[in-house]
Amino acid sequence: MTDPKTPLSPVDCFLFRGIELPAAEAIVRRLPPPVSFRKGAVIPSATDGGRALGVVLCGEAAVKRRGTDGKEQLCNRLSAGDAFGAASLFCEAETVSRVTAKTPCTVWFLPEETLLALIKTEPAVAENYTRFLTDRIRFLNRSLNGLRGGTAADRLLSHLRTLADGRGTLTLPPLSALAAKLDMGRTSIYRALDELEQSGALTKTGKTVTLTRSL
Repeated sequence: MTDPKTPLSPVDCFLFRGIELPAAEAIVRRLPPPVSFRKGAVIPSATDGGRALGVVLCGEAAVKRRGTDGKEQLCNRLSAGDAFGAASLFCEAETVSRVTAKTPCTVWFLPEETLLALIKTEPAVAENYTRFLTDRIRFLNRSLNGLRGGTAADRLLSHLRTLADGRGTLTLPPLSALAAKLDMGRTSIYRALDELEQSGALTKTGKTVTLTRSL
């Protein structure tokens, strides 16, 4: 599992799995260098060359989306090796989420045109990108299933999985925010947290939660 504090090289990007290191290094040399962002900075999903796929090489970031009530809601957490911006590629859709650096971050951007060229010329890149998109679909399905059905504990655990980082760790949001997101009462949230902790599904120290098994 990737340590978010350990910097990655662009050649470690998931897109290059299965490609010999010299070939991956040759590709990277032709692409724009990574970009650094300070803590709290908004990380764009576009570059001067237009829309781009962003890959976090170092640090942690948060993906937020503004809800119908006008408040921003946390959708996902990103750490080293995670990517964002795919939903805006190869279409005219506008970006509806915002990525913010939770710590100093280094991000490598692959412009849409460059990514498309790699997909056409490198079979391994095409396969890796397809696998990445499939994982995103599964992630969204788990989120929807958690919001639509199951016990209160099931729904809460499913939602917490979408907030956790690559190590299964997250900072517990305010219970009022969880209650509104899951359409549950605060008392139900308390009970669901206790049930999950007693069952061994998670451990909680203060506001830090660590998921210990899959849903």
